Amino acid sequence: MTFTKKNVSVSQGPDPRSSIQKERDSSKWNPQQMNYFLEGSVERSELMKALAQQMERDPILFTDGSYYDLTKDQQRELTAVKINRIARYREQESIDTFNKRLSLIGIFDPQVGTRIGVNLGLFLSCIRGNGTTSQLNYWANEKETADVKGIYGCFGMTELAHGSNVAGLETTATFDKESDEFVINTPHIGATKWWIGGAAHSATHCSVYARLIVDGQDYGVKTFVVPLRDSNHDLMPGVTVGDIGAKMGRDGIDNGWIPGYRAHEFWDFRVFKTDKIGFIKTQFEIFQLVSKIFLKKIDDLKFEEVEKIWFGLLENFKNLKIYSNDGYNENCIELIKNMILVLQNIKFLDQTENAQIYKASCDKMDEIYPQLKKEFMESGQPEAKQEEANEEVKQEEEGK
Repeated sequence: MTFTKKNVSVSQGPDPRSSIQKERDSSKWNPQQMNYFLEGSVERSELMKALAQQMERDPILFTDGSYYDLTKDQQRELTAVKINRIARYREQESIDTFNKRLSLIGIFDPQVGTRIGVNLGLFLSCIRGNGTTSQLNYWANEKETADVKGIYGCFGMTELAHGSNVAGLETTATFDKESDEFVINTPHIGATKWWIGGAAHSATHCSVYARLIVDGQDYGVKTFVVPLRDSNHDLMPGVTVGDIGAKMGRDGIDNGWIPGYRAHEFWDFRVFKTDKIGFIKTQFEIFQLVSKIFLKKIDDLKFEEVEKIWFGLLENFKNLKIYSNDGYNENCIELIKNMILVLQNIKFLDQTENAQIYKASCDKMDEIYPQLKKEFMESGQPEAKQEEANEEVKQEEEGK
């Protein structure tokens, strides 16, 4: 039998601080200069350093090892307190500085960074990407979401049976003409909104991805702002919310599941670009349709071919006053040109020049669209216009 002797060493153990310092001292390049290079300038580097030190010394925002001893509920409570603290900083600094602060928070306190990111990055960006300028202004500025106060949003896309497969989502938003509202409904358990950050306790509103149903016809997935909680932070009637519970990390994020809606949303709560009359006969739907055609053959189509597609589509929208006996509406021609520029530059956004063209074209489209919308709304009921258009086609065919 063999016995092991002296298996416990009493010699000095490793000293990480000294080892790291030795490694730094042996460096052949200046890390400070490297940081200036990575940040883009000395001024930006010093600002980021000052912001980091400020939050390290903040009595609420600082982090240390005690975090690992907190329970789920304690982590969530502390995260909420820190979000409130961050909102105070927003009140006294520019949006540029505030965004830099948020980028640092995402590094040293991911729970707080994620909670704020869901509100500013997902909820508001959903409205920014799918809604109008006035809708974004309403939710971001008038409701003070952008300042991390007023309301707090979450992002209701993921469903239990579909994950992030947006095209397969099954939550519905049925337009009720009598009440002029959308009825948001979860038809079965597979359509449950799942793993929604902020839904369990924090969020007052949710940007819900749902299938738009009008007169029994499915117009695909659109986005709606759905109130989850009232001014007392109680759940709204018809809304059910559950708590995902403890996770393997980041318990400060209150991920929730929304197993049931039966909510009624007013018209202004929809955030897709369309109008009450003629849902598919709008800039958004035309753009969506042509995008599908164009992107399928983006490498093959020439500019002239894209133009043919646009003008061919316009023939189907005479009732929008886009086309008349006097020719094409000038605003529509301008809109088409800018849409074509947008489509042409989608695949080249890594080039600065094309990115500028893309932005300028998008801005121009936003400028022109309200006039087209006004003309459309003044053109009367689409059903009557459609009958006139059908009669014109019939007469043309009989003439041939």
